[in-house]
Amino acid sequence: MRRKGGIECTIGRSVDEFENGFFEGVWAGSFLDFSSALGSETYGSGIYRSKGRTTFIQRKDVREFTFILRDRLNQVEYISNSLCFALSAARIGPDSALMGLLSDNLVDSTFEEGKKGFHAMNPVVAQTTEYTLYRICYSNFWFDDDGLLRFDPPVAVRDFKDWNDYKGYLLATTQAVFSNGGNRQRKLPLVPLSSVSRGYDSPAVTAIANQCGCQEAVTLRVNGDNGRAIARMLGMRPLVFPHVLKQRSKGLTRTIEGYISKLSHEFVATAGIGDDINSISFESVLNGKIFLSGVGGDGNWQKDAKPNLGLKKSIPQSTSLTEFRLRVGFAHYPPILAGSLCTSSLIRIANSDEMSGYSVNQAYDRPIARRFAEEAGIPRSSFGIKKSAQNPFFTNRNEIWREAVTEVMKRYTI
Repeated sequence: MRRKGGIECTIGRSVDEFENGFFEGVWAGSFLDFSSALGSETYGSGIYRSKGRTTFIQRKDVREFTFILRDRLNQVEYISNSLCFALSAARIGPDSALMGLLSDNLVDSTFEEGKKGFHAMNPVVAQTTEYTLYRICYSNFWFDDDGLLRFDPPVAVRDFKDWNDYKGYLLATTQAVFSNGGNRQRKLPLVPLSSVSRGYDSPAVTAIANQCGCQEAVTLRVNGDNGRAIARMLGMRPLVFPHVLKQRSKGLTRTIEGYISKLSHEFVATAGIGDDINSISFESVLNGKIFLSGVGGDGNWQKDAKPNLGLKKSIPQSTSLTEFRLRVGFAHYPPILAGSLCTSSLIRIANSDEMSGYSVNQAYDRPIARRFAEEAGIPRSSFGIKKSAQNPFFTNRNEIWREAVTEVMKRYTI
């Protein structure tokens, strides 16, 4: 909570504290040098205090957000990576005007603004006579002496020269993230855990993770997309779990009802569409982990992708993990999004002569992903054959959004 004269902080049990701030998650820098988080690839959020200024550090994957709820009447701001926490701290009721506005437009506006890239997003989500809610992502921010929101410049755009340059960067970044998470000075040292299927992106990510020391991978027990064999090819231990949708024969487009209703609350109570609910299949093994996913492959590794500046997001999926992640206690690191502030060089590499041997010249063609996987020893016929979605699409998520948020807010009653 921020008001004139200072900031009052409430942090979770697994948040690491430093002399000059705190952080939840991991970053590609030394854990013993907290200042390194200011200019690093950060996959978490926190605050850093220096020379009278408090900087709010943001995730660099635009899949989770920091929310600022400004109470204009009482001149107080509630700032949190959990929307439900901010609403609870401000004692926003389920029947309030603000809650009504959010249930109508938060999810849709997050998707529409995400198409523009973080640098062009409108941070204002909703405004009533009493409150203004801001949604912030990527850029670190701070408040000036007049209480105005200021943003630090983004990390430098990386222009990768060739395959080896890009491969080296991802391996170095992943190794740095693992070292940061595994530091014994943490409250809870984190161990890497990758997710794997038979698509393109997660086998490549799992190959990267394995080269950096990851020994386990989770996969879903789904016909045609079970990644158990791929994990074993890499010498990793596969952990196989059933899909949360027990009767997948009904398809992935569903109405939230029955046993799914209660399970869905913490995924719906976000700025996303609730599709990350399939992560609940892995809940028993996620605590204390750095969870690696294949998020980002559509825009970054697809051979015919269009250049992307500012991490523009063309699909609404993969922005509903926050409340589940915070409750269970794990960090989420999607390697594909590392160094992807501008994707022009990635598309150039994917279409270069040095990658021609890894192109299958089909609509579903990701030479970068294929090379990571094949160089690690995964046979061509084992993955990347057809795109197979596993995330559900809930048709009534907006109708139950207010109910879901109200339920999750109970966790944060102060």
